[in-house]
Amino acid sequence: MYAWDQPIIETNHGIASGALTGINFAMSTLNTLQLAKGDYKVAIPAIGMITGAGQLIYGLSGFSDEFLYNESMKRLAMCNIGVGTATLILSTCNLMDNKKYETKNTSWNIFSYPQQNAKSGMALSIAHAF
Repeated sequence: MYAWDQPIIETNHGIASGALTGINFAMSTLNTLQLAKGDYKVAIPAIGMITGAGQLIYGLSGFSDEFLYNESMKRLAMCNIGVGTATLILSTCNLMDNKKYETKNTSWNIFSYPQQNAKSGMALSIAHAF
């Protein structure tokens, strides 16, 4: 079967999937940054949960009788389910972990220092603030 014999993705489904995928990738990036920084903002994970659930539902709706014989539409629906689920899970984790972090009183570092005869040594430094 040639490429031009394959059923195509309908324009409205392609545009909607592309828009949702772009929004959800942006929300996943913002959720990851917020988790890494420890920011306490509820808006980002809440919006991510809404858009992730929306894309998941949109992907599940792609498995109707109309799309059973269109492999391209099935693949698009599976991509929508995957991206929507990933955004929904990441946003939920961010919302559950969304708390203010206390400052750490103890820090540690592993470093190297030069020794005689062109050798290198390793050391461990531990500091605690009282």
